[in-house]
Amino acid sequence: MKSSETVLRVLLLFRLISADLTLDQPSFRIIAPQNLCKSNDNESQSQQPDGVTIAFQPKDGIKLIYQFQIFFTILEPNTFNQRETLLVWKAVRALEELLNSKERAKISQENLALIRKSNVMAGVSYVFHVEGITEGGETTPEQVFDIEYRDGVLQNVNVPEGINFLFIGTEEIVANMEYRLIAKVSFCRPKYDYYFEWTIEDLQEEYKELENTISSCLQIPKNVLSVGKRNKIEVRVMENKTKRLLAKDAVEIKVLTKGYQVMIIPSTARVGEGSNITLRLFIKNYDEVKEISILWKCVEESTKQELRSTAPDNKEQYFEVAFSKVGSYEVWAFISINDVVSKVKADIEVISSIFVSYDFQHTPNLYTSANEGFQFTVTVLNLVPLCEAIWLSAQEDGFEFIKPGVLDKEQYGYTKISNLEKYYLEEIADFTNSTVNRDITLTIPAKTELWHGFEGDSLYKFRLDVTCPKPYKDNPNSMMTSREREEEPWKKFLTSYFSFDLHTNSPPQVLNLQMEPVKGKAMKTAFSFISASAKDLLLDSPLSYEFFIKADDCEIHFEKYFEYKTWNVKLPYTPKQSIEYFVEICDVRLACSVIQNTTEISLEFEEFSNKELQEYLTEIQTIFLRTDFSEGFNIILMISMTFKNGQSKHLDKWKMFVRQFLAKEIDKFLERPQEKIYIPDNDVLQFVSKCKENLNYLKKLLEILEQIERNGLSLNERFKRGIRAKRIVNQQQQELLIETHLSLLEDLLETSDLTVESQMEYATSILRLTQKMCLMPLKEHENVQRSNVHLILKKLKGHALIYNTQVFENAQESILLNFKVIRIDKLKKTVAAYETDIKEKARHIDEKERELAKTLKALEEQREARKKSDDVVTVLESQLQAKNEEIRNYEVELSETEELRKTIMSLMESKRPKRKTFSIHISDEVINCTSFN
Repeated sequence: MKSSETVLRVLLLFRLISADLTLDQPSFRIIAPQNLCKSNDNESQSQQPDGVTIAFQPKDGIKLIYQFQIFFTILEPNTFNQRETLLVWKAVRALEELLNSKERAKISQENLALIRKSNVMAGVSYVFHVEGITEGGETTPEQVFDIEYRDGVLQNVNVPEGINFLFIGTEEIVANMEYRLIAKVSFCRPKYDYYFEWTIEDLQEEYKELENTISSCLQIPKNVLSVGKRNKIEVRVMENKTKRLLAKDAVEIKVLTKGYQVMIIPSTARVGEGSNITLRLFIKNYDEVKEISILWKCVEESTKQELRSTAPDNKEQYFEVAFSKVGSYEVWAFISINDVVSKVKADIEVISSIFVSYDFQHTPNLYTSANEGFQFTVTVLNLVPLCEAIWLSAQEDGFEFIKPGVLDKEQYGYTKISNLEKYYLEEIADFTNSTVNRDITLTIPAKTELWHGFEGDSLYKFRLDVTCPKPYKDNPNSMMTSREREEEPWKKFLTSYFSFDLHTNSPPQVLNLQMEPVKGKAMKTAFSFISASAKDLLLDSPLSYEFFIKADDCEIHFEKYFEYKTWNVKLPYTPKQSIEYFVEICDVRLACSVIQNTTEISLEFEEFSNKELQEYLTEIQTIFLRTDFSEGFNIILMISMTFKNGQSKHLDKWKMFVRQFLAKEIDKFLERPQEKIYIPDNDVLQFVSKCKENLNYLKKLLEILEQIERNGLSLNERFKRGIRAKRIVNQQQQELLIETHLSLLEDLLETSDLTVESQMEYATSILRLTQKMCLMPLKEHENVQRSNVHLILKKLKGHALIYNTQVFENAQESILLNFKVIRIDKLKKTVAAYETDIKEKARHIDEKERELAKTLKALEEQREARKKSDDVVTVLESQLQAKNEEIRNYEVELSETEELRKTIMSLMESKRPKRKTFSIHISDEVINCTSFN
């Protein structure tokens, strides 16, 4: 019943891989020595000593202490006597001692050594043999480089004076990752007339187009380089006009074997008799996929009887099976990739009294990053009133547990189906049905102040519990007994469940980001940013480091390196807010961490001279000429920001240049021969998205995008290795392509004054995009599909397309036909669900409208009645006022009458005769009598 075998398999795979990699010998490579420019008027270079720097790149970012041994030879035609030779020998020994003692700690910390002219003698060639020593005492293979000091010039043997050449890239990669090699060139004197030539050893013929790259970055897609092989990659810096070789370097690449990871979903489930359930595999493969095969098997535990899949082919990454009998079942998946076999198991319990079942359309990433959120939706079928559903963190041995109360019920997707008779219009799509389906979404947020996030490199089990009332029995003789009625309430309910396991990948542990200097001039001073080496499992190496800044609400990304952690950049002028500096560090499983330097750099704006401006204009033109689009757009953005914020006198001239220059580049892009120059599709998409603001060229940008479509996603489509008849697709790139295409079409349709021909042309383009979208397995990207359908079916405003009814019908038919190719059954369910939902919403709207009409009518009647009441009140108030006046008059008369009465009484009293009083005693009672004379 438990999935312990799956857990054991995954953890064992981790341990085996880690143990295998631990046995690898530590190593490092020497990045081509740089010639330090002589002091000149450039502020950023004036403080540099005259000499050569040597940069070291340790594998996996390990800390090394470097041991130097130096040999020398006398350069011809020089001849040294014995005394001079002895002086050279002493100078060499002194340099050795300097590097191995006094500067040893600094070299180890910075992975950088400086050879000054003052430490060497002219006319001598120096051969440096360098070994690295780990903290554990292990020694790396020896690396060698040569430096010559001839005619007052100290330089690397392979690089002429005045050229600084860095060839950056890790020596060990995995097949299932995009690999980037970067050649950085700078000159002591401004020089822009150059390009790059690349050679990849033993490259298969179908990938030869990669060698047509002329930019400074060679991007090798996944699975191009074979596992277990070594490939030498060489780059040459060539002068444009003369084709003269300026510099060259090479690196040998080893493609590691790291295997694959696999998990099954659900890992356990309890469903009802007669239920259908689909199980899916999540496979994370790091190696080149030569062949993959999957075999499914479903066995009843007690009888060992095997169940067949309801699908015609059970060799895919999903397995659909119907459980017609009560029992406990084991569902096995046997996976073979590159002759490495693994298996996973799911335990399914089938109970007759349960009537709910489960379905889910997309397999989530079950090896998620620990510092990211996680979301997964499961559809629960056949729910009845009083059913409750909620996700839980299962507390089991070997699994991390999220305590109750840490996350809200809403994040666990809590749902309760209300009473049918009371709330049927709100809860039930069709009153004739007795059940409903509900999407229950588990939402685990990223790290917050109240939620510490997932634990790294851990296993979690999440279970969807569904509790429903016991079903009524059909047999009258089996009606609920008095004892059953007296049972505790919870015994009258049954619980079904659906669970899965989630493995979290701990992101790299980051340290700090250093930078220098802390003061300079915008777009003139070169600032150095150095990231400390991050720590991570060997399984997750190599690590990538990408530097980016945030300035004026813009995020500007610079180079992304593997295992190299230094950037030299110029910064824009932003007086209102400080620039923020970041480095994002990611492992091969795409778990990422970000470090930030909060030190404030003091940047001054200094107006550009005409010469400085012209140098930038020339540099941008040559950057685009060798297709380094990312670097070119960064410079354009930062200079635009600097000129605008600094209120430069060159701003208008600069704006004009940018508009005209990008317009010409769009034309050049369409004219550029694709077979002679290779440009990665991601670079094409970036070019289109950055130029999209130029509304006059939207149509041409659409043509550039369609070049990718005509080429079948260019070269990358050929890089995808098949799983029998299917292809493994570059999902991220496909999503980016479609979203860019959608954005471009929307802008085009809403800004263009279209003719009938243009309407039909763009209608065809939209339908072609629909077909591409439908045939792409864009898992977990329903937003892309919704956006595309929305673009086709919505009523566009302004000067957008005004389709007639037939065009819309054709578009809808095209969508349906293309979706039928994929999964007609899923489409029917989806369409039916949408239709039901639309009908229900329409019914709700009609009822609300009727209720609103009744309310309005009643309100109008109340208004009329109130108006009449107001009239009556007015009359009554008038009558009351008259009565009050009468009362006041009466009171006055009454007062006068009372005064008159008092006067009369007073007069009568004065004229009345005097009285005599006598007493008669009778029976002890006294009777007072009054008599008158």
